[in-house]
Amino acid sequence: MLFLGSSMSVIGFILLWFSPYTGLLTMVIGLGIVWSYEGQKIKKKNEKKLYEEESERQFNRLRFDDPVSPQLFELSTLLYGTIKPHESWLLEQLYKKNEHIRVWAIKLLTDNGKVSDKVLEQFESLAETEPSGLVQLHLASVLRLLPFSKRWDLAGVLASKDTFANDPVLPLMIWYGISPVVGEDRSGAIQFISKCKIPKLRTFTSRRLASSTGTNEEK
Repeated sequence: MLFLGSSMSVIGFILLWFSPYTGLLTMVIGLGIVWSYEGQKIKKKNEKKLYEEESERQFNRLRFDDPVSPQLFELSTLLYGTIKPHESWLLEQLYKKNEHIRVWAIKLLTDNGKVSDKVLEQFESLAETEPSGLVQLHLASVLRLLPFSKRWDLAGVLASKDTFANDPVLPLMIWYGISPVVGEDRSGAIQFISKCKIPKLRTFTSRRLASSTGTNEEK
């Protein structure tokens, strides 16, 4: 639309020399299209700014310190909507008392399928002291989003405690995150086994290492 308006304005200016009326009319229409386009851009930009300001105000209004706060439901309804809180605000929610708030924060921080270095550092720190199996499960689900070279640290922290060693889901979630890396980084896998306190993970990793060794020798 902008290209059309600009082109018509230029053509109209040229036509002024040959047919003043036609040239003037074409130029006016072209400029009108350009002004209309720019006006819509400004309007959308202002609307977006106002919407973001209102969104931030609504998020700041929420109080999450109460473990049974009904506003937790309000946060969940906003999770996959267009309102996106700031990363710094979400990082603060990782340390709230309510485990469900910590889970929502993890989901929102990874909603775009990427994990920044700053967020990953906070996840690793949280995993060291996190008492909730539900939160640890969601931290383990983050592993699949990370580059292979960055998976061992978070997985190592999650597997360094035997609190949920007999959990039917958490060990498998950690394994799904590291299994593609075991054959690629044998030294990292060996270090992981040495610190791992979840028997099932030690078994899975050892078997994968043994099978990958056999495959390499055949090649």
